[in-house]
Amino acid sequence: MRDCNNSLWQIEQNYIPEIRAMLEKIDLSGMKESSKRMFQLLAADNMATADNKGITAVLPLQGVIVQKEGVYTRYYGGTACETFKAWFDQVNNDPKVSRIVIDCNSPGGSTSGVQELSEHIFKTKTKPVVAVSNCCMASAAYHIASAADKVYASPSSDTGSIGVFCIHTDYTGYDEKFGIKTTLIKAGKYKAEGFGVLDDVARTALQESVNESYDDFVSSIARNRSVTKSAVINGYGEGRCLSAQKALKAGMVDGIKTLDDVLNLKFIRSKNNKSKAQALIDLEKIR
Repeated sequence: MRDCNNSLWQIEQNYIPEIRAMLEKIDLSGMKESSKRMFQLLAADNMATADNKGITAVLPLQGVIVQKEGVYTRYYGGTACETFKAWFDQVNNDPKVSRIVIDCNSPGGSTSGVQELSEHIFKTKTKPVVAVSNCCMASAAYHIASAADKVYASPSSDTGSIGVFCIHTDYTGYDEKFGIKTTLIKAGKYKAEGFGVLDDVARTALQESVNESYDDFVSSIARNRSVTKSAVINGYGEGRCLSAQKALKAGMVDGIKTLDDVLNLKFIRSKNNKSKAQALIDLEKIR
């Protein structure tokens, strides 16, 4: 857990103990890499307009969000921003795909790469993009999903947790208890700042980093949702996750719908009531 000390997080804070438990007990020697994840392509063969057939691409935004592939993604089902961008670019540039649905169940994660991914989706999307809180769209996950044209929340979902924090843990007492003595050798006035006891100067620097990241977070959401920064700061939960009804009332989402509801938007049942044809693409092929 020391590797995460003083790191900036856009994550639902109640998830931190679980992350700590994962990192403190991790033993990769006995673990198998998680199953390859797929994104789903739904053939729109029963659209209302027969000559406007297309494919709906469903992209999973799940687990802890980090910038690059690693322990969180390979063993705990998290999502890497770089990988998600590759998925998005593939379907966004595929002429057979008519719309993109982001299936979100994530508490958020690290700040690294999140703002860039949100901006990339917002600026490059060439077709309708819809995001669904199914059933968690917190912090970094909302930062990314808010770049969609429409955001929906499933009835039992939690959405929001807009804020940034970091944790500083002083291990000096723990180390002393077990006879561990650390000698710090450094160059640079502020190098290794925040190591050990947190003094006022280091605390101020960390707070400034948190404030700067939060301002970027708020600005992105305000742009993505076409609202003012004040509306985001004061009306989008103030750091709390909101229920579906409260998120709708606050303007954070555009409606309350399940993933199935969203997949059926603008679709009608064919006369023989057949389900939509499905195809799977191995995500490993585009990594």
